[in-house]
Amino acid sequence: MLVVLISTGLLQALLGGVSALPVVFLTMAGLGFTGAITLTMNNTLLQTIVDDEYRGRVMSLYFISFGIQPIGALVAGRIAESWGLQPTLVGTGALVAAGMFVVSLLARRVRDL
Repeated sequence: MLVVLISTGLLQALLGGVSALPVVFLTMAGLGFTGAITLTMNNTLLQTIVDDEYRGRVMSLYFISFGIQPIGALVAGRIAESWGLQPTLVGTGALVAAGMFVVSLLARRVRDL
């Protein structure tokens, strides 16, 4: 799971660093692929790990995470407006990859998934 999440961050950083259209298309395809894997793994883990009596509450928090994504998009848009799109993509991709790497070092339960 962590490999997919780190790959997502690296692909996003790559997207910000390239300008050749074929590489952009391949990078976007990779992002779509890793995104689909991530959603599938998240749903599977949620259904298998969470006890039945708490699943509704956890699912509501999970869906709230989708609802607050536009707030992150506004922040990223503001940063992109100030610094430019490519540095923003590289920076956010690097943050995702680095964050998942740190999680892989610190959280044994997540690392074992």
